[in-house]
Amino acid sequence: MDRKEILEVTFWLIIATLICLQSLRLDLGMVSRPGPGFMPFVAGGIIALLGGALFLQTILTKREQGARKEKIAFNFKLLIKVLSIFVAYTILLHPLGYMISTFLLMLALFSIGREKRKWWLILIVAPFVVTTMSYLIFRVWLQCPLPKGTFTRM
Repeated sequence: MDRKEILEVTFWLIIATLICLQSLRLDLGMVSRPGPGFMPFVAGGIIALLGGALFLQTILTKREQGARKEKIAFNFKLLIKVLSIFVAYTILLHPLGYMISTFLLMLALFSIGREKRKWWLILIVAPFVVTTMSYLIFRVWLQCPLPKGTFTRM
């Protein structure tokens, strides 16, 4: 393992430890009646498991590849596009409401990327499948309150 990989694994394990320790300060409760610290504790445990998996994957791929190193291209422009889309989503969520904002988010996310997609696929998959399914899951099934928006009524 090189220094960068050790730092990545260490970072995620420290984050997981801090999340778990802070959630222990809250009431964990029980599985049947979870307290406010239960979900952060579970999230910290998942991050720790993923950090351990990253550690194992790094060790196993090093053994398989030997001394061969591959460089992965980092697309900074794509990162900026995705971050900008999510910032716009958070800004527009309350004024436009969940359905319209999520529709625009999915439309933007499906339209960027390396491979060209057919426009009809973007228009069908983004708004009608992802947005509708997420609305049905969160609003109808889980009964979570979602922003209705200043300009819309649902």
